[in-house]
Amino acid sequence: MVRLSLALDFIDLNEALKVAEKCYRFFDILEAGTPLIKAEGSKRCIYALKRFKLPIYLDLKTVDVGGLEALLSEDPVKYATVLALSDESTIRDFHEVCKSRGVYSVMDIIRCRFSRVDEVKVPVDYIALHLGVDERRVGGDIVSMARAFRELYGDRRLAVAGGLSPRSIPSLIPLLHGDDIVVVGSYITRSDDPEDSARKLRMLVDEYV
Repeated sequence: MVRLSLALDFIDLNEALKVAEKCYRFFDILEAGTPLIKAEGSKRCIYALKRFKLPIYLDLKTVDVGGLEALLSEDPVKYATVLALSDESTIRDFHEVCKSRGVYSVMDIIRCRFSRVDEVKVPVDYIALHLGVDERRVGGDIVSMARAFRELYGDRRLAVAGGLSPRSIPSLIPLLHGDDIVVVGSYITRSDDPEDSARKLRMLVDEYV
């Protein structure tokens, strides 16, 4: 079943926890966003998010020392990210340590061509299709990106992120299957009523899966 993840892209842990407290029951996964990890530290983020008893998606965006940074994936982390632009040895070390800890390795292809998936011979668990915030400001469509990727790579497991909302999700869901992950951030975290927005989002996703 497609999973719904809440991206907590904050630089203040207390602010992140306020949103998570209101919304966590509508999600399958909580993401410790990269800005939050940088501001507060991965261990503090993991410890704080444990209270919600959901799997954690640790958005490390590792680019070097993959084996070392993968060790940050402490329980209940179930997903951790490494950048596709990293050296293949970094990705391999990251994946192997994640595997040894029961964590899914997620290779984020932000700012990479799809062909990078062919170049990297490491059997990562997920590919993250990620249209960054700054990229979206100058145009870009994550649904079109996902459609193009599916045509090339069929059944690869995906985590999809990039400005997703109730407007775009109905077009995205038919492209997903199995354990794919839909990552939603600003639609919830910038909402005047995060809880209501999360409830509506959950209802929408459940209609399509």
